[in-house]
Amino acid sequence: MSVMWTMVSGGPETMWVKTDECRLVNGELAFVDKLGSAPPPPEWLVGPEGSELQETHDARAGGECLWEFRSLRASAEDVLAYYRELIEGVGLAILPDRRPDSLCLGFRAKNTEFGFHIYVYERKGLSFWNTGLDTESYKKRKWEPGYLHFLEQDHERIKMKSEGNRPKECWAPVDALRCTDPPIERHCTFTTQPILWSSLPRWIQFNIEEGRVGEVYLWEEEDGSKGWNAQISAQIEGDPRCTFESRLDDLEAQGFEMNGVVGPGPSYYISVLGNWLTVHFKSEAGDGGLVRVHGTYHQWKCEAAYVPSPGTPPPGMHC
Repeated sequence: MSVMWTMVSGGPETMWVKTDECRLVNGELAFVDKLGSAPPPPEWLVGPEGSELQETHDARAGGECLWEFRSLRASAEDVLAYYRELIEGVGLAILPDRRPDSLCLGFRAKNTEFGFHIYVYERKGLSFWNTGLDTESYKKRKWEPGYLHFLEQDHERIKMKSEGNRPKECWAPVDALRCTDPPIERHCTFTTQPILWSSLPRWIQFNIEEGRVGEVYLWEEEDGSKGWNAQISAQIEGDPRCTFESRLDDLEAQGFEMNGVVGPGPSYYISVLGNWLTVHFKSEAGDGGLVRVHGTYHQWKCEAAYVPSPGTPPPGMHC
């Protein structure tokens, strides 16, 4: 089993302590990775009839959300109306919108037990959305700290304090300390190399200017398996939503069809996560990629990634 180490700063010298040996004053573990399994989803959290579930992920035990990504042949307004009625019916109050610059329609809601949010993107009568539900009683209370601040030390214990919004004092036995950097466990190694973007398939070009160079990310897993993808990004000068929609137009002009979920190529589907819009696509040959638009407060970026078919060797590299 791997050992987690946390840096301790502010003392006579920089030290490292075994994270799982840190204790609160009452003797409880100070930092734990998980607090157990999250409860079952509430029975009232049901998507609209006929909607397709793209993906779901329950991260509430780690202090995050129960995520659902769905699509439906309906307007964004109809989707939002369904969820407003749903959450108001169980006592959640709709909150003011914190993101007036959002690319998508949506809202937030909360009561003493749950928090909820939804963001919806509509294209040609097909709506894609993401919902997030957090359960207040299962929020993670004991984040593993980025570092600890030294308080005092004797021959048995070191006393420390965590940083952040909820600082707390903790201690550990001195034999849980080390004064040199802990070994780094590498389960996967990465290298990067430049690639001329125009050397990739035509449908991943998206009017990127001739001669632009992206990055190929190559990796090797612990078991010896290898893989790669290629990425490129640029700042968006104009309307980010228009930029995203122009990428969709480019895909459709090259024969990619819009689906509610991942399907056989050539096709694409859209996923929404807060103020991030992503289009995932797959060619008839099995390779594919994505384009993502994200940002805030008028600082927007467009990223494109190419994902080859399994077993495809990296193309020739050029600067």
